[in-house]
Amino acid sequence: MRRFRAYTTADVFEARFSRSVAMLFALVGTLNLTFNIGIMLKGSGAVISASTGGRRLGMDVTALTAELALQHGYAAGTRGVLITGVDKESDPAEKGIASGMMITHVEGKEVSTLNEYREALPPRDKATRVAMTVLSPGEQPKQVSLVRMGLSSNFAILIIALLCVLYGMAGGLSAAIVTDFFQGILTIIFSFLLLPFVLS
Repeated sequence: MRRFRAYTTADVFEARFSRSVAMLFALVGTLNLTFNIGIMLKGSGAVISASTGGRRLGMDVTALTAELALQHGYAAGTRGVLITGVDKESDPAEKGIASGMMITHVEGKEVSTLNEYREALPPRDKATRVAMTVLSPGEQPKQVSLVRMGLSSNFAILIIALLCVLYGMAGGLSAAIVTDFFQGILTIIFSFLLLPFVLS
């Protein structure tokens, strides 16, 4: 019986056809895997970022109309966006920002509409802090530096990629043992975390 030695599919193509066919297969396969892994990392990063807060500032705003300005005690002609809600455990709440206060500047730029407010905010993955000027009725404006909530998608992608590299370096049976070990522990932990919701 003739022994056929081939470690990869590209070896099979080389033995069956030619080296150029094997190289083409390897190139197409590499590009395909690179694209698929990139898409999966991008999606995983977005999910992790959203589940940990989505890089939000922890507050809701709306356009300041003449009616809202009068209702909250602001002088006519005051320009800015009105804060309508603040998350209890967010950085704005810790720094004394509350519903009814107004934002007049973001990163040094004056904002008077929601579009101007959104455009003035730095990209979520490029800035962890946002400088703002806030105003309360009858008080002087104050400068605050707010920390965004949650992990950035780029940071999440970096962590996932690092774990994949470490897993690949561990290799073979040892990597499978470590993976199954942590998977078993996490399964037990998550099962206990779900018990209060199941029993309620």
